Amino acid sequence: MSRRTDREVGIDELLETASANSEKPPVSPVQRLRQVLSAILLVIAAFGAPASITAAWLQTHVLDTDTFVADNADLINDPAVRTMLATRTGNAMLSKVEIPEAGTLQFRALAALLGLDSSATLQDVHNQVFTITSDAVNAALDADTTQRIWRQVLSDSLTQNLAELRGQSEPHANGALGIQLGGLAEAVRDQLTANRSTLAALLPSGDIDITVAVGPETGIAQASAPVQLIDAAGVPLIIVTALSLVLGVLLAVRDKWLALSRWAAWTVVTLVATFALGRAGTWLTARRLETQLGDASEVIVTRLTEQLLTWLTVGGIAAAVVALVARVIVTIRRHRARARA
Repeated sequence: MSRRTDREVGIDELLETASANSEKPPVSPVQRLRQVLSAILLVIAAFGAPASITAAWLQTHVLDTDTFVADNADLINDPAVRTMLATRTGNAMLSKVEIPEAGTLQFRALAALLGLDSSATLQDVHNQVFTITSDAVNAALDADTTQRIWRQVLSDSLTQNLAELRGQSEPHANGALGIQLGGLAEAVRDQLTANRSTLAALLPSGDIDITVAVGPETGIAQASAPVQLIDAAGVPLIIVTALSLVLGVLLAVRDKWLALSRWAAWTVVTLVATFALGRAGTWLTARRLETQLGDASEVIVTRLTEQLLTWLTVGGIAAAVVALVARVIVTIRRHRARARA
């Protein structure tokens, strides 16, 4: 063999050796198992993030009476909410007023006391009673005790609904979620007693139980299971999500920063999807409740979901920052590795 041939063979062998050395080392079965487990855990953490945020929001801002009342205390200042309360309370109290049979002496006496003439009909009396009770509601809402009354309404409503959702009491208001207006009705009766004692005397004695139905008659049945699930699994869900993230990153075989970047990118997608679903759900719920709450439905539903959407937004921004930072670190490390090679 000539020197040229020897030299060519030597170069060929050298190139083959260099090519073999540049290949990634084979992945062992144990490393492959770690990669698979890491991917599974990171996916669980990515999808668990919006679920955990939602569970935390429900536990701290919806299922906690004190926080719920504090979050929604200023709703009483909204004109749409006040109008809804005046209308629903006026109608409810009108149904409890014992109006004498039309044409009787008692009926004519009541009409005269309400400022109506002798030709007044039953509908006229009903309309006048409604107007007077609605005015009394507005007077009660304009009093110094308005905030106390509204907080009582919120507290009573949530307490009653949660008791029904958790199976601790029988469903009220035909199985629907409800707003308990008994506290406001008592304040209205005080107003009527002071200004319209005759009309107040027509109301039943004792506590006035008034519940405004919210949602379908199957509302309690539909929401009961999710609420009980959150009670039982809310905290474990948050813990599992956090552990899945930590273990998923730690089990990443080669580049843990790359694993973190991928988790953060997936999490951004799931949070954006959850935010979009939350916005759509808010709009649809407000539309469904318009027949029951009027213009106040949009205000009330938006306020209830405002905190959740804020948390999802903050979580999405944080995940996006993590994804970008981790990706930058991965890029820098790869660039340095190529430079050293």
